[in-house]
Amino acid sequence: MENKYKYTLIISQYYHSYHYFIVKCNEGEFIKQMQDLTIELDKYKGGGIENNHTSQSDPFYGDLTEIRSRYNVNANGDIYFINSCYVNNLQGVIQRSISDTSYGRQGFKKKSVLNDIEKNHNYNEIFKIIEKHFEIA
Repeated sequence: MENKYKYTLIISQYYHSYHYFIVKCNEGEFIKQMQDLTIELDKYKGGGIENNHTSQSDPFYGDLTEIRSRYNVNANGDIYFINSCYVNNLQGVIQRSISDTSYGRQGFKKKSVLNDIEKNHNYNEIFKIIEKHFEIA
């Protein structure tokens, strides 16, 4: 059977901060990669504390024999996995997401929130975590 999806958009959200990564979707390893990434990324975003609810999120729930088009994780900020055959489609998802969330990035932000984002949602740290589990496209 041919791989239904070739690319995955991973969106990491924490407060009003969003990071977007397009990775290659390897059908034989995807579920395990997604589960391992979910645990590690959620732990990082939680300040090093594991969240017991992570194992009840989409990457661990339901039929895990077939890759779905989308998975959501609602824990220490959100993590979204969106699968597609085409990078262009995922770029469109990124553009719509940026447009939809631009209102939330406006206005005054508490210093404590900004500090939490810098500490628990640093782009370079998230990139390193994702790169451990997936090949960046």
